[in-house]
Amino acid sequence: MLIAGLVSDFPPGTITPFEQARFFLIRFADGGFLALSVVCPHLACVVGWDAVRGRFTCPCHGSEFERDGRVVNPPAPRPLDRYTVLIENDRVKVDTRQVLRRTQTDAADLVYAPPGAAGTAPEAPPVVPFGPGQPNP
Repeated sequence: MLIAGLVSDFPPGTITPFEQARFFLIRFADGGFLALSVVCPHLACVVGWDAVRGRFTCPCHGSEFERDGRVVNPPAPRPLDRYTVLIENDRVKVDTRQVLRRTQTDAADLVYAPPGAAGTAPEAPPVVPFGPGQPNP
């Protein structure tokens, strides 16, 4: 279990690479956290975040992914895989022992700090960052 940092260390709307652990920690504008693997599901190349385009890109064959990991430009056959995120005592933890293979993106993949935790805004309703056709609770 890797302790990524405190909730307040990750402002909403940021993407933080953890190169040694091979994941990106995304904090969405609504405060939700998601840890995505850097490994492209096409041929296992390492993706990077292109801040100008607002997408993860694979240098090997051009696959592109939205910030939630959804494929927007194949040949990748499925979304980026993810890791379990836990928030305990204001600490964001990522379980890198097991990658969670995804066939689709799901708003339920996001993890939120409990109301009143540092770096949260409990009075604001969540805004789901997923695109059209994606599950939306």
